[in-house]
Amino acid sequence: MASSKPETRDLRLQAVGLYFLTLPRPDLRALAEEFGISYDSVWRAVRKGEAILDGRVVGLPSEDEELRRLRAENARLKDKVQALSSTLRVYLAAESEPPEPPSG
Repeated sequence: MASSKPETRDLRLQAVGLYFLTLPRPDLRALAEEFGISYDSVWRAVRKGEAILDGRVVGLPSEDEELRRLRAENARLKDKVQALSSTLRVYLAAESEPPEPPSG
């Protein structure tokens, strides 16, 4: 996906800034027309801004999702540690046994 021209990005940021600083909120179509940018571009930018202001950062997992993921990772790592500990105990027990005398 090609990035937008810097001047279009700047105009979009100005339009979104005006939207959030104006009460009552201006019409998005009128705002887009005023700045000479597409309605869809302004609409998406405003929705993204609203999501950020609501504490829902776009593209990042929620705290509940992150907590579930971390708990699953923690359980997986605990299982690995337990398996490695068991293997180490068996290895050390075999190392500490006296060698068998040669037969003959």
